[in-house]
Amino acid sequence: MADIFNKLIIKNLNYNSFLAQGGDWGATIANWIAYDHSKTCKGIHINCLTMRHPDGPQSKEEEDWQIRFDKDQIMQDGYRTQQATKPQTLSYGMMDSPFGKSLLGL
Repeated sequence: MADIFNKLIIKNLNYNSFLAQGGDWGATIANWIAYDHSKTCKGIHINCLTMRHPDGPQSKEEEDWQIRFDKDQIMQDGYRTQQATKPQTLSYGMMDSPFGKSLLGL
């Protein structure tokens, strides 16, 4: 996917460089774009950390962050499982609720 986006922006749209932004799966793609295409991708903005140093945490601060991050990931497992296995279920809840429908306009 990173190669496809890079080709689209550089070859098809004729830009010399670009920035990438992504959240959830888009964060993973943005990371790979920056890693694989560092000459053309000048920076990324992500809201989900998907790539980390291969040797693990390098300091006490990073170790503490890793513990907090791992706990948060456990709390997110239900959401991820729902989205991965039955994504339409969430849309039923949104469409059956006037409040849910109003959020679509935000």
